[in-house]
Amino acid sequence: MRAKRLIALLCAVSLTLSGCSLGKKNTTTPDSGSQTTQAAASDDTSQTDTEIPADSSDQTSDDPSQSYDNTSSTAENGSPVSVSFQQDSSTYKSADQKTDLLYADYSKPHVTVQDNKDAENSINSVLAQEEKNYQDSVEASLQDADDFYQNDPDAFSAYCVSESYETNRCDKQVFSLRSYSYYYQNGAHGDYNYSGLNFDVNTGKQLTLDDISSDKDALLASSLDYINSQLQIPAYADGLICEPDECEDILKKDVLTDGNWYFTNSGLTFVSNVYVLGSYASGAYFFTVPYQKLEGLKSDYQYTGNFVLSGLVGSTLSVDMNNDENVDAIYYAANYHEDDDTLTCTLTINGTDYSNLLQSDNCYLTSGAASSYSMMYYYLVDLDTSDDYIELAIQDMGMSDDLVTYFFRYDGRDLSYVGQINDLFDSSTCTADGDGYISANQGMSILESKSITVTYQLTDNGSLELVPQDWYTIHDDATDSQFNSHNILQNVSVYTEADRNSDTVELTPADGPVSFPATDNEHWAIVKTASGKLYYLYLESFSFLESGQDVTEVFENIFLAG
Repeated sequence: MRAKRLIALLCAVSLTLSGCSLGKKNTTTPDSGSQTTQAAASDDTSQTDTEIPADSSDQTSDDPSQSYDNTSSTAENGSPVSVSFQQDSSTYKSADQKTDLLYADYSKPHVTVQDNKDAENSINSVLAQEEKNYQDSVEASLQDADDFYQNDPDAFSAYCVSESYETNRCDKQVFSLRSYSYYYQNGAHGDYNYSGLNFDVNTGKQLTLDDISSDKDALLASSLDYINSQLQIPAYADGLICEPDECEDILKKDVLTDGNWYFTNSGLTFVSNVYVLGSYASGAYFFTVPYQKLEGLKSDYQYTGNFVLSGLVGSTLSVDMNNDENVDAIYYAANYHEDDDTLTCTLTINGTDYSNLLQSDNCYLTSGAASSYSMMYYYLVDLDTSDDYIELAIQDMGMSDDLVTYFFRYDGRDLSYVGQINDLFDSSTCTADGDGYISANQGMSILESKSITVTYQLTDNGSLELVPQDWYTIHDDATDSQFNSHNILQNVSVYTEADRNSDTVELTPADGPVSFPATDNEHWAIVKTASGKLYYLYLESFSFLESGQDVTEVFENIFLAG
């Protein structure tokens, strides 16, 4: 039973909305099946609509909806493209309804292109074909699962098929998606595959390597040279299953080809899926060839946003970091040693050692920063194009997924700490457009272990500081739907305003289920009742109300990490 639960958890893919401008997340359950199976209805009954009713008589007159409504956002780099995702989840059962045969999960993207219906239809036509391919895979896996179950029910474990997408570049020229497909078929482990979908925003055409090249041979040759240099880095080299000559042939045949690449803000990323260059244990390899290293790329597809350059942990990057017309060489490496549970960090600029800054009061890296932990990257990024500096960003996944990115600035003599965000810089939830601001996810400080979007500002004195907001939208999209709807277990007092001197109302189980659309991330959380009325819940600490009640004893399905 434990194994079957594990497979179910692996297949319950958390859908994180990503894109240029985000729509609402919906969850549907298609009614499909075969002659021998039926699709069981999902238990997803939660409300995900965060629009606030304006006619609820008991709600506060100070409607906070404008402060935290996340149904849309400003497009990246002025892009006319918006993308929304709909999650379709199904459980297919055996004919006797006693056994789960297949878990299927699909993150369906839908694109709109402002004032360009032709381009919009062209992109969505390709995405529709992707969905059909997924449905074909589901039908084939369902038949295989049923055949296996009929022949050997005792050895059977539920199959799984899932596919999701994330936006990797979205601007006036390019819209790029990375697809992640996972499937499990009763083996020792599941298999997965990454691929890229790239579109010309103006025409909607799906782009090939021929389309983006003014000289395809030069593009592929410059990419191959860069990737070969990356393969010398231990993070890659230690997991290779091919000799150098063999690896180059494989790169040409199975990596530097259409379907295996996508644009990012840092460069052109080529994917080597599992078993291509490395073993399953090594995972997929991602080679991001910086735009500065690419030859033969058409100017139409060059990245015109703020400067971003990525490097694999353990490699060297070169750039003028302080606009003094001298190119600076930055080397950063982090290695975790399991035998004695220690982390070795190295950071040099032009040969000067700044490694001590990585184990200091401001920045203390954990094993989650190590290249041996996963394929980790560090970045050089121009956070504010109006100043003379390009900042260094070092990522750490933390000991318990406590994500953090540290930023530093080099003035030609010294390296100084700028600040940190509680997110990974290369996450789809983090954006930095060169205006001195960073938008990123951060864990909530009260109520639940969910996330909110916060904003940081790079100040004139070179420090990165959190910009306070009255209200932060609570993101429900990254957790299972059961944690988004809360029955009331005990009567609880709430306020009509975010003021402890305001009137109070007692909510009873009849007012549920409730949701929590927003928080000030200090003491207050907005409560939305089943009837759409808004109230304010005050917490003394993370999980305790002012009455002394534990929030988990008052509300069902509170999401707590660990």
